[in-house]
Amino acid sequence: MNKIIFLVLLCISCKPTTNMTTTESLLSNKTSYCPEDGTCSVEFIENKSYTLNYDEFNKSYLDVENSSSFSTFIFNYTKNPIANTEDSSYNEYVYLKLDSKTIQTGTFKDEQLYDFSPIYGRLCFCRGSNGYVKINNGSLQISKLTDKTYKVLFSFSVSELPQTINTIEEIINFK
Repeated sequence: MNKIIFLVLLCISCKPTTNMTTTESLLSNKTSYCPEDGTCSVEFIENKSYTLNYDEFNKSYLDVENSSSFSTFIFNYTKNPIANTEDSSYNEYVYLKLDSKTIQTGTFKDEQLYDFSPIYGRLCFCRGSNGYVKINNGSLQISKLTDKTYKVLFSFSVSELPQTINTIEEIINFK
């Protein structure tokens, strides 16, 4: 229950911004890899970073903190709830930590993903198969399309939790 309260407080307290000082960004609504049975959204939160932590019961949670060095990219998949069914909510999150001053371009695989601190989160009423885990297997491609536009393509897998989302493709426009 504390985790749900923490997540709600996190969502309420961290609002996305498109008026940035070091890098101004507007994320596209391109979610070509979003399953048809739900909706997908993206956020780019300036000057915020996160750390994966564990409580006394070895349950994972994210600790969000202010950061002048990093900004956070969040992809969210929300499955459509089952009608007339309690506890049918289902969400998957992917977090990437990006340098606030310089966007690295190139292809980053497996151990190279460490620089981006990728995290996969599965939040649902799924006993024993929810929480947050580090993403260690995958390929992240960041391409500069124009002076102010980047394409992010991220394919990944985690072994600790079941997942629906395994590929993300987004365009980031910097003003």
